[in-house]
Amino acid sequence: RGMFVLGSRLATGRGVPMNEAQAAKWYRRAAGQGDTNAMSALGVMLQNGSGVPKDEVQAAKWFRRAADEGNANAMSNLGATLESGRGVAKDEVQAAKWFRRAADQGEALAMYKLGRMLAAGRGVGKDEAQALDWYRRAAEDGETNAMFALGVMLESGRGVAKDEVQAAKWFRRAAEEGNTIAMSNLGGMLELGRGVPKDEARAAEWYRRGADQGEAAAMFNLGRVLQSGCGVAKDEALAASWYRRAAEKGEMRATINLGGMLASGRGVAKDEAQAVEWYRRA
Repeated sequence: RGMFVLGSRLATGRGVPMNEAQAAKWYRRAAGQGDTNAMSALGVMLQNGSGVPKDEVQAAKWFRRAADEGNANAMSNLGATLESGRGVAKDEVQAAKWFRRAADQGEALAMYKLGRMLAAGRGVGKDEAQALDWYRRAAEDGETNAMFALGVMLESGRGVAKDEVQAAKWFRRAAEEGNTIAMSNLGGMLELGRGVPKDEARAAEWYRRGADQGEAAAMFNLGRVLQSGCGVAKDEALAASWYRRAAEKGEMRATINLGGMLASGRGVAKDEAQAVEWYRRA
């Protein structure tokens, strides 16, 4: 146990200078003595190439060893590996099985990922009500992606009666925990007064928070309210700048709007050739 703790401290820089190579060394020693937490942690480092040469095949082997011995975190990691096909043959059925085993042991990330597979019918029969249940359990355990996913299902009425008030609450919880796409969705609900009192200024603030952290949807929405002056001072030049940043991340709505601004010369110098190029990307 001591070797795993030392590895964890070296990996994160808690109480000692951060040293991923040394962390991996201690994880390997602990894993060799049967510590399943160390096996899973070593697998993560091998998968990402942190402190050791990247080796997704070996990573998957360590995840499987620890999972076979009952480690819930390793089960979740093995499920993700099987879902993506990193280091193993892609197998969504087996991925869902490992997510379920980890979820049954209370692993919040696995609960979320199992919910996602149930919602889409990947590796398991589609069951939105069960997906919602797993999202809720993971969200209540602090998993921010699950908070967002639960909000989406409540907002749309998928697998549950539509409830925009509860949707907005979950978007807010996820946003306050740093989930950037939830920031954009919460902004949308504030802007339109759906599930919350209408507040365009607060909506713009959430769009800006998400945009500043690189969320393309939030960049688009921030550009849109800057272009119209909704909740903020109108600024077409700044709007075009945010549209461009979002478009460069593949946000199609921003690509179209940027093309429109270039075609008309609003907020930017008129450039019909560039406008056509952006329209083509969309």
